[in-house]
Amino acid sequence: MKLFVFILLITGCSVAVSRGSDTAKHEHKKLDGTWVVESVLRDPREKNSEERGKGIRCVIEGAKVVAKLPGDDNPAGTLIIKIDPTKKLKTMDIRPEGEKDTILAIYELQGDTLRVCISPVGKERPTEFASKLGTGHALVVLKRKKP
Repeated sequence: MKLFVFILLITGCSVAVSRGSDTAKHEHKKLDGTWVVESVLRDPREKNSEERGKGIRCVIEGAKVVAKLPGDDNPAGTLIIKIDPTKKLKTMDIRPEGEKDTILAIYELQGDTLRVCISPVGKERPTEFASKLGTGHALVVLKRKKP
């Protein structure tokens, strides 16, 4: 069960911010809040992959993302995120709290929609927002929860 929750956290809650620069601070303000996973697209051969992780709430505050499973207000896990919004494809490094491995990702924020494309541990950062056969990438779409 722990592994399942960890995988959901990695594929479903992949957003937050580094406070290093003014650009990152500005981006931080845009990302802070509660986001809900709308879909997770993985290997096109997987059935119902878009439903996996759906409904997970990601509460972003600074460089921390606290994930909460649907119907449960208790934290399921925490991610530490570092972003670089100055790149052409904005980059994100994701590390589950207490873990050493970093997962490389790209992200895009358009209004109240956040898209994150994540690579498997130890693989290169994605170069597009897609989950193509054999890449192992996961494309996560989150919507901002209105207060």
